[in-house]
Amino acid sequence: MIIYKEYWDEKSQEVKFKEIEVADKNDPATIESNCTEFINAYYTDKASAENGVARFNKDIKAEKFFIKKCKECGIFFVISADEKQWYEDRGMQLPKRCEKCRKKRKVDKTNGR
Repeated sequence: MIIYKEYWDEKSQEVKFKEIEVADKNDPATIESNCTEFINAYYTDKASAENGVARFNKDIKAEKFFIKKCKECGIFFVISADEKQWYEDRGMQLPKRCEKCRKKRKVDKTNGR
């Protein structure tokens, strides 16, 4: 089965999509990829992918979303304008790690690593 996965293209500074063959679209493990530029969104048909990517790029240009690269694992992740505002209101920097790495780091700190 073919799915269409979003990725961040650093050169063009746009979200694009790639066709990926997966065994089962309902199994998240089959959708995971070692390719670090992927964003955690995918579509099951090309038309939806084209529309979704177009909307996403429009929102990025309107600064409704921001793309950051995780300093821990290197994947790209999305921060919404509301999240950005929340951090700024509290005088905090934007996260430098994706949600998965932030959770892992928190667990590691809790366990004293």
